[in-house]
Amino acid sequence: QMQQQQMQMQQQQLMQQRMQMEEQRRKVEEANRMRMAEQRRMQEEMQRKMFEDQRLKMEAMRKQQMEVQTAATIRKAFWRLKSALPENFEDLKQEMAKMLAEQLENCGDQQETLRAEGDKALEDATAKIE
Repeated sequence: QMQQQQMQMQQQQLMQQRMQMEEQRRKVEEANRMRMAEQRRMQEEMQRKMFEDQRLKMEAMRKQQMEVQTAATIRKAFWRLKSALPENFEDLKQEMAKMLAEQLENCGDQQETLRAEGDKALEDATAKIE
């Protein structure tokens, strides 16, 4: 009978050990799932940030390109005014004023420079006509 009790105790201990091992395995698996989920979340966040950064860079490049193109168009109006003849001076002067009024705000950091160039073009064209 003593032997039987010892065997039962050993079986209970083995059962407890198995249960502990199973619980430990479940905990490890859950920790792995949590770690994998966090890694996925971080990777997705990095990818979102990368796409957003790329979108912002493209947007800035488009804006800069538009500013450069607009400034070039305005400068053409300055050049035409500087080349004006007495017959078309007033028309070209109005064209330049209209161009500045409509487009200058699209020139970003170049606004003040273009405004000064416009004043100089008008001054030079006026002196040439007179």
